Amino acid sequence: MSPASHRRSLALVFLLLLPAACGSEERSDTGSEPAAFASWKEVADLLDEEYRLADRTSNSVKIVFEYDDERLQAVLVSHYESFDERVAMVDFASAVGPVNAVDAEAYLRENFDVAIGAFAIDGENLVFRDSLPLKEMSAESLHRHLNVIAASADEAEQSLDVDVH
Repeated sequence: MSPASHRRSLALVFLLLLPAACGSEERSDTGSEPAAFASWKEVADLLDEEYRLADRTSNSVKIVFEYDDERLQAVLVSHYESFDERVAMVDFASAVGPVNAVDAEAYLRENFDVAIGAFAIDGENLVFRDSLPLKEMSAESLHRHLNVIAASADEAEQSLDVDVH
C-alpha cells in the first residue's frame, strides 16, 4: 500500500470510529445537529479538559500525541479572525518535515485525494493543516479534525523517516 493510500485509509478509520469513541454528542435545541461552540475559550477549555496540553496561550493550544510506537506528533490548534475579521476560525496544523527534504509538488498533488486537511508549506516546513469556522464546529468535528491532522502528519513524517513532531 502506498503512503498516500495508507493515509487515506487511516483518515477513514478515524472518521468512522471517532463518533463512537467520543460517546453521545450533545445536540442543539433542534435535536438534529451537534451543538456548536460559541467562543474560542470554549474550544480551548474543552481541549484542556480532554487532552494534556503542551502549551496554551490566549489564541492557541498545543497538543502532543504519543503513539504506540513511541512516535510523537504535535498539533497546534489556533484561533484567528478571517474575512476582514468577521468570521472566527479554528486552525489545526502539524509539521511533517523540512520542505527541502520532500517532493513538495507530490504532496500538493496528493491534496486532491484528501478529505480532511491539506499539505501546505509554512516557512521552511511542510505541514498538514485545516481550518473550520468556529460557529460551525461541534465537539465531534473538533476531535475528528484534531485526530486526522495528527495521524496524517505523523504518517507523512514516517514516510520521510523523520520525527519532528
